[in-house]
Amino acid sequence: MTSDSQHNQFFAEIVESSSDDNNDNIDVDLNDESSNNDLELVQVLSFYSKTLKPEISHHVHPKSDDWVRNVLFNLDETRFRRTLRINKSVFFALVNQIQNHSVFYSNANNIQTGVHIQLAVTLFHLGSLSTIWAISTQFGIAEGTVHLFMDRVITAIRSLRSEYIKWPQGDYKKEVHKGFHQIQEFPLVIGAIDGEEYLLGYSAYPLLTFVMTPFKAPNGLQKHQQINYNIKHSKTKVVVEQAFGCLKARFLFLRVMKIRDPPKGVEIIETALIIHNFIEKNGDIWGQIGYNSDRIEIQPEEDSELVDQILDINETNLFKKEYAKIK
Repeated sequence: MTSDSQHNQFFAEIVESSSDDNNDNIDVDLNDESSNNDLELVQVLSFYSKTLKPEISHHVHPKSDDWVRNVLFNLDETRFRRTLRINKSVFFALVNQIQNHSVFYSNANNIQTGVHIQLAVTLFHLGSLSTIWAISTQFGIAEGTVHLFMDRVITAIRSLRSEYIKWPQGDYKKEVHKGFHQIQEFPLVIGAIDGEEYLLGYSAYPLLTFVMTPFKAPNGLQKHQQINYNIKHSKTKVVVEQAFGCLKARFLFLRVMKIRDPPKGVEIIETALIIHNFIEKNGDIWGQIGYNSDRIEIQPEEDSELVDQILDINETNLFKKEYAKIK
């Protein structure tokens, strides 16, 4: 018995030879019985040649953008902010800020998805611990499209860098000085390195004319003053960690970011910083920070002896509070 593959090859060869003889105009004598048989054979072979062609399997996964079209932008303010980590008015202000960037225009005939959707995908990714697959399912798009949208938004957002990541200048610099001074009375503390202001660094950093570090091992006649200095240093410096903590609280992706390409990781972090600063500049503050708490935050990079000093002070403050209650 002839196998299916042999049948397929036989039919293909017959049909191909027929096409070589200009089968659009087959010369057949309808009165000839053999010709009628030939005509029937050609018709049968033509049918089989079409039906026996191997089918190409395309794994098309069902998608739906119903959530985007009918739910996302109809959420109340609280749920919208929880979902995209930004309130609605600031979200659309950011859309207006980036929508004219050239990355959102192409020479192709296909019109790009709206900038507001591309930005929403990016913010959803930054603000959650969802996988790319989960995000693609949520928005009803392909997984590759998630990466495409993010790349475009990152390019557009990073073009705003000079406006939203810069050293304080003029009157704002004076406000920064004043703000740091009000915490623990450190003078001229700022994030700039120009020889006139100071940076507060961990004990691992060298003590320089513009970098103020804690005493690694307070001792001698000024031990108590040195410990007091270390405490004030720690309570002032902690605002940096609080700022990064606020950034990570808004964009959860930064907490567990796993990037194979380090330069791309830098771009994502910079994008998150710019968006965060844009949002806060527009009055959408993610949590409130208290700088005058009696409790001193301990950072893992702190010198071990300094940690012991801080723990002692924390216990002392707690004792004072409990003693005050008894009195």
